[in-house]
Amino acid sequence: MDNNKQQTAKPVINNATGDWAPNPHTTMVQLTPIEERIRAERPELAEGLTKLREILGEDVYQKRISSLVNITRSGETMMVVTSSFMERSMLERDCIPAFKEAFGVSKVRVVV
Repeated sequence: MDNNKQQTAKPVINNATGDWAPNPHTTMVQLTPIEERIRAERPELAEGLTKLREILGEDVYQKRISSLVNITRSGETMMVVTSSFMERSMLERDCIPAFKEAFGVSKVRVVV
């Protein structure tokens, strides 16, 4: 590609307000409830979510768990992905022991 084309090319912004950079390895999907995604993508964690709902109760579960971005597990460690620092703080305050009990893990890491 010659220098003139590089300099006049439209800049690509990788955020929701601009153009998406083409990447064959990623897709954009609408965020659905965590229960649906876990059952479809990682069914081995579905039973843990059911236990978590029982431990926390419906009200806390709906406030803290339903809106999670992702949950993954590797051995004795669980990683919980949330969309904001406030949600992270609330999860750390209210839910870490429940995650450990429901999923049988010894460490839970919450990230934004």
